Parts: sequence; structure tokens; C-alpha cells
Amino acid sequence: MLQRFIGLALSALAACPMCSSHAVAQSDACADGYVWREAFYGDHVCVSADTRDRAKSDNRNAAEFRAGKDSDQCVQGLVWRLASPDDHVCVPQLTREQAADDNRLASSRLAASPSPEPSPSDQWRAAIPLPPAEEGCHIFSNGKWEKAPCATPEEMRNLRRPAPFSIQSKPRWIFVGRGDIAFTSYTLPLAYGSIDIDVISDPTKGTVTDVVDPGSCTAVTSHKETEDSFSVQLNSNFFMTSYGNTGWVQFVEQRIPGQSDFLCVWKIDVTVANATGNNNGYEPVCTRVPVVPGRAFLGATAVRDITGHAHVEGLVRVGPNRNTLLTVWGGFSSDNPCCASISTPDTVTGITRGLAGDKNNYNLGFSGQWTQVTGDIYGQGCGSRADFAGTKISERLTASTCISQPNCDPELTTQFSLSQYATPVDDPHVTGESNNLLRDSDFFNPSGVSSRSTFKCTSPATCKWWGNFHSPK
Repeated sequence: MLQRFIGLALSALAACPMCSSHAVAQSDACADGYVWREAFYGDHVCVSADTRDRAKSDNRNAAEFRAGKDSDQCVQGLVWRLASPDDHVCVPQLTREQAADDNRLASSRLAASPSPEPSPSDQWRAAIPLPPAEEGCHIFSNGKWEKAPCATPEEMRNLRRPAPFSIQSKPRWIFVGRGDIAFTSYTLPLAYGSIDIDVISDPTKGTVTDVVDPGSCTAVTSHKETEDSFSVQLNSNFFMTSYGNTGWVQFVEQRIPGQSDFLCVWKIDVTVANATGNNNGYEPVCTRVPVVPGRAFLGATAVRDITGHAHVEGLVRVGPNRNTLLTVWGGFSSDNPCCASISTPDTVTGITRGLAGDKNNYNLGFSGQWTQVTGDIYGQGCGSRADFAGTKISERLTASTCISQPNCDPELTTQFSLSQYATPVDDPHVTGESNNLLRDSDFFNPSGVSSRSTFKCTSPATCKWWGNFHSPK
């Protein structure tokens, strides 16, 4: 099912770890890896060094790309750059979009821009290694990953199909050679994403109820409300599959009261799903996540003295047979076993792609095309809504080109560093599920709406967006 979220966009910007030669006041000094753009006098927006060089080149060649000697109109195919309202230098559309993104991200690239506060889950996460890079299911218990049975087809048939913070990659100019026109458009793919949900109010005083109405799934025929039921989703962008349809991947944990939680990779052919009213085109691969009997995430049976923490992490990596694996792992930090994982090939069956009776596997093609990550706590599935009461939570979304932080996280910034690509994008509309949570207001964000001030690339390969949310009552 398809719906909305808050977004974060990865904009491919050329970069170089150089510092500006200007004397910079502390108030507009740039963070490491950024320099003043200087597209016009007094332009102190922080950008990559190559982006600044591109701006200077565009300024030098400005007259060449005007429609006439005394006109500021552009030749066909070019547009005004608009680094400021009066900036009428003629550039390609991508350069204008890049200038707009740089302007939006100006505060997050200052040397004194805010950093995320340490999450209560940081120590917990650091103590757990990545699950084995092999196809199948595992449980993390008593300090190690162990093989576990995957969910049966019958169990997966009972799961509702999943239908907001986000991180998205848009094409940008990167430097590929010498001279004024030695740039090309490039989009940086992701390899890792995670969403952390921390309950920061008393969990025994809060509730969450899954509310679903008929119409989204054929199995839902009446209005239904289920306490302590929800999903934690990490969703990808839509992409073109290797066979030409539109694909989508979701890494999801779904809580069903009275049962084990289910952790799934949902491999989806959106073309088939749309053509069949969401009856076909879905291929979940799931495992069970053991939960402590009788313990709720929120409500009277939650644990007051344990900070409720839910974590879902998605990975794209290479397996032992050099095949591409899609891995999801996650769970609840207060439980033991705390976590489960499942790894599945980057393929779908012919049935999923709309070929009746064809059980052969076809390459899905997600690897190399993962350019957006979205995360939140939602209704359990079939377009349902998670209704919270008496609850305050903290959320943190992470995107990275590195899958084993900090081991693969470089110290130096290059033109292929994620920190040079990331920019927040509001309300990109992806999943069909929703919640009733409201964003807290803060010093940077008094209105309580989406705040870009809490987005930061904490290293060259890793970017985060975080914030606190509360229920309406």
C-alpha cells in the first residue's frame, strides 16, 4: 500500500575537503568539507568546493548563455540559477535545483550546526554485530546470532500488506575531468538504512491502537481496532526492476497481539499491485521475533523501568556466493531474545511479477537503485493507522553508504561521500499506513512542523534526521 512520509534527499554534489581562504566569522563558518559558495557578493551558503568552482565557472560564462546581448533571458534549455532572487545566471535545470537544495541546507552545514543527542539505544546497538551474510533466518539471543526457522507460508498469508522521516537521492553534478564542462549527473545509491523508535514517556501510561477500515485489502471487510498493534517500517524508493516494471522494497516489523512479532522483507512489484487492486505483486519473506509473553510495548503490561526501544535496520550486501542479499534485522531492546534477522536474494518469482504459475526467480534489481529511505511507526498494514494516546516518542532515521559503521566510514570527504548528497525533502508520500503523532516544537522549529535543523551528516558516509513526537492527547 502506498502513502506519505517526511523526506531526506541525497543530492549528488561534487566535493573536496578544502577550506575557504577567507577569514570567516564564527556565525557563518562552514563545517569540515564545505566552503562558501560565492555565487554572488556576500553569498556565504556552505557547499562543496567543486560546487563553488562550478558557480564561478557559470559566472564567467554568463554572457555566453543569454538569449541576447542586452537580455537576461536564457538560451533554450537553460534556466536562471536563482541562488538568490536576483541571480539570473543561466544554468541547466539540475544546477538550479542544486542551488535551491544548498540554500535549504545552509544552517545544517555551519560549523556550529546542532548534532543529534545520543540515543538511549546507542550502547545497545553497538553491542550487537550484523547478522550473518547468508540466506535464511536468525535470532540474536544470549550474545550471538543463531539459526532459526523462517515463517511458514501460512503464517505470512495472515499478515496484512504494509502499504515519517525520509532520505532520498536526486541526480546532481559531479566533477569527472578537467575544464568548465567536465561535470556529469550522478545519483548515489544507499547500502544501509535504520529507524529507531524510543518511548520517552511512561510506557505504562500510553496506548497504541491499530485502526483499519474496509477498502484497502480484500480481507478487511469491517472497521476494526486492535490494541498494542502497529508496524515499524523502513521503506525504499520506487525503482525500475530489471524486467521493466516498477519495484519497491520494505523492511518491516509487524506486531500482532498474542503472537510473535513478524520481521519481513516485502519485495513488491508495484506495477502488478496497481493492476490487480493490491491483490497480487507482493512477496514477503519473514521470520518470527519472539516477544516476552504478556508484555506490551505500551499500556498497563509494558515495563515502566525499561526504555521502550524498537529498531529496524535494512541492508543490501553480497552473500557468500557473491549473490546480492536484502537483509532486515530488528526487534525490541528490552527483550531477550531481543532481535531477529532474515536475508533474502534480490529476486522475485514470476508469479510476483505477474506471470501466472511461474515459480522461477527473476532479478529484482534493487541493489544499486536504493536512493531513498523512509522510516516511522505506523499502523500494522492494509492502510491502517496507529492511534497513540498518552505517549511521547523520539525517532531517528539513519541512511548510509556504509553497512558496518564505524569500520567502513571514511574520515575524509570526497565527491562520492553521502554528506555531499543529503538534503531533507518534505512529505514524499510512500506508504499506505499512517499514525496520529504530532511533531514537538523546539527552539529551531517553534511551529512543530518538519524541521530541517535536526538533520545532520554525522560522518562522510552517514546522515541522520531526528526528532520528538507526541500523541494528540
